[in-house]
Amino acid sequence: MNKQIATRVAVIACADWQAVAAQCELYSRKQWFDAVAVLHAQRVVARTAYAAKQGVQIGMRRREAQAVCPELHIAANNKERDRLMFESIVRAVGELVPLVEVSTPGVILLATRGPSRYVGGDDALAQHLHDITHNALALLADGRPIVFGVGIADGRLTALVAAHAADGRYLVIEPGESAQCLAQLPVSVLADFAEIDRDVVSLLHRLGLSCVGDLATMKPSDLVGRFGPVGFELHRLARGFDRHPPITIAPPPERASTHRFELSVEDVNVVVATARTVADELVTHLNNQGVSCVRLHICMQTDHGEQSDRLWYQPEGLTAAAMAERVRWQMDAWIATRGLTSGVVLLRYLPVGLRAREGRQLGLWGGSR
Repeated sequence: MNKQIATRVAVIACADWQAVAAQCELYSRKQWFDAVAVLHAQRVVARTAYAAKQGVQIGMRRREAQAVCPELHIAANNKERDRLMFESIVRAVGELVPLVEVSTPGVILLATRGPSRYVGGDDALAQHLHDITHNALALLADGRPIVFGVGIADGRLTALVAAHAADGRYLVIEPGESAQCLAQLPVSVLADFAEIDRDVVSLLHRLGLSCVGDLATMKPSDLVGRFGPVGFELHRLARGFDRHPPITIAPPPERASTHRFELSVEDVNVVVATARTVADELVTHLNNQGVSCVRLHICMQTDHGEQSDRLWYQPEGLTAAAMAERVRWQMDAWIATRGLTSGVVLLRYLPVGLRAREGRQLGLWGGSR
């Protein structure tokens, strides 16, 4: 049996980025509030660190949150604001590592192998990324307290946990110690940081598996027998490996999809409409090969030679609509932060992370299992 090796990665993460982005937007309007909460459907979905200290919790209703923190400023949920505010940080990190991966605003991931060698090791890289991030934040909030942590470890999950545990600083987990680091943590971290369904995590609790280390000691076949393909992912995560390795299976032939525009296009809507058509063709091709794309490299070029590259990650697989939406996010950020001197002439999708498609078992009363 081949020995598995975890990918060494760095994660830059900010808890409750939605609230921080709202806070930075207010600052751009010459306003500042330490306590900010973002609401969706009249419930708190994100809050700043100061608001959390005052007792504001995720899931609270508006009145409850304002009762525990009377100075609380309420902000609306705004995905475009979250993306555009975060783009300045992504761009700053991109000066060191040209191709970074973004799964959601507030989290950046990058492989450390090249950058660590360049700056002199993981600790030096963590310090460098911390400095880059906080210099970028100084432009957004004039040095006011915003907690952004950097974590370096074997695998995405451990690095993400380390970034949040760093509490505004940086934390490096030594090679080979990821499983030990995760072992004592509650299984809820799998839902919080690895996007494992909370119903699965709840069932783990009811089965008496309260710590991640409990999963690591089990036989993979037992977890697969109870949870299906998710059981295998649970076992991988518990041992410190990525839920999806960089390439999970052999890629199908001709997996890159490229579209060249006859004339340069400056209208974002036209580019996105074309991106959806190209994405439909790519997803159909991947479906025919029995795979789905979990990690996608999107490249766009203008006729003046300007280029935008970004990696996007979605653990459940990117649909055609999701791929086209990522093109919109990427182009909107490109225009807002750098500006374009000409129109787009090339769009390329390159799936760099694939997983086998799994069948779904429909529940008796609807939904999937």
